[in-house]
Amino acid sequence: MGKRSFIKIILSLITVLLSGLLSWAVAKFAAFSGDKAPSKFIPKSAIDQLQAGAPFYYVQAGVWLVREDEKSDVAVYDDKCPHLGCRYNWNSEKKVFECPCHNSAFDIKGQVKKGPANRPITSFRLSLDEKNVYRILPSAK
Repeated sequence: MGKRSFIKIILSLITVLLSGLLSWAVAKFAAFSGDKAPSKFIPKSAIDQLQAGAPFYYVQAGVWLVREDEKSDVAVYDDKCPHLGCRYNWNSEKKVFECPCHNSAFDIKGQVKKGPANRPITSFRLSLDEKNVYRILPSAK
């Protein structure tokens, strides 16, 4: 086998591998679902125990539950910062959600108070089913 034949075979193999990789990437992208919230559940008892102004992190669903005051509905926020996906925490002294990765800050309504994040925290909505369990759904747009 000559040098030219060897190089042609190697280049053909590289082309096939790159084509396969590109095809896989396109198929993966095409199958991407726009829903940001997988089907998660929260028992009604957890919602009923929420205190106004004290966000509660519900670990099993990966969300923050917030009731601003006694009269308001419960807000549900994704536990990942919209900047780069780090998990943020509630700072009860400053009354803000703070991201430890890049110091973004959000108010109790999920709005950006300090960047680098440039959009609010992803919010979800709750739907109560017949078993007295709340299902987390993507927010209505």
